[in-house]
Amino acid sequence: MIRRTITSHPGLAIAASVLFAITIAALLAPLISPFDPLAFDRERRLTGPSADHLLGTDRYGRDQLSRLLYGARISLGVAAGSVGVALSIGATVGVIAGYFGGKIDHVLMRIIDVLFAFPPLLLAIMLAASLGPSARNAALAIAVIFLPVFARVARSTTLIESSKPYAEAVQLMGARKTRIMGRHIVPNITTVLAVQASIALAQALLLESALSFLGLGPQPPAASWGSILGDGRVLLGLAPWVTISAGATITIAVLALFMLGDGLSNLLDPRSRR
Repeated sequence: MIRRTITSHPGLAIAASVLFAITIAALLAPLISPFDPLAFDRERRLTGPSADHLLGTDRYGRDQLSRLLYGARISLGVAAGSVGVALSIGATVGVIAGYFGGKIDHVLMRIIDVLFAFPPLLLAIMLAASLGPSARNAALAIAVIFLPVFARVARSTTLIESSKPYAEAVQLMGARKTRIMGRHIVPNITTVLAVQASIALAQALLLESALSFLGLGPQPPAASWGSILGDGRVLLGLAPWVTISAGATITIAVLALFMLGDGLSNLLDPRSRR
């Protein structure tokens, strides 16, 4: 099964391998980081890539590779946490609205429409600035952005599933509506939500990087990929390795997440199966 997946969907295999490596590196950051990411070293300020510092140092002499490894824990944690919250709440709202319909559907969807009315980045900046700059508030702001997306996807797929013969048959057998939703509707929409979640993770990582770049994410001395990128923008002429390494890391992770979503979409699509 694994060999067949790798052969038929090489992009999915590559993306999963890259994301697995990044996740393991983030989890093992305290063990594999060559230096303390917060340790200042004035004698090694703005040192270029070398055998001692593979990705160079920043303006305070901090090792760039160590900061990126620790920053991955915050960036990936905020992205995953925000998508998890949005998926849980949004999918619940969407399933309820799609299955019950009527006034419940009308009220819930009008609330979702209000959230859709704002540009995502502008709404995220507004919420993060209102709540105060921190990793937790950035995660909450991003979760609000993706909540209506999951609600819409869950509602549309619930409408499709609830109209199928098996759902109508179970209802005629006298099963309770909550049981039909939990035991029959939800399991059949998880694949669609999984694909949407992988795509949302890539977008959430970009949003987290944008908020941190603007100073609305984790505050010093903690750092995420976005804040490292923001610190390096004023040093682009003197120490381009700071910006390039952070930007390349974000790009690789985001591309891998988009490839994962595309690969899962193809893998789980019944029309692509022989």
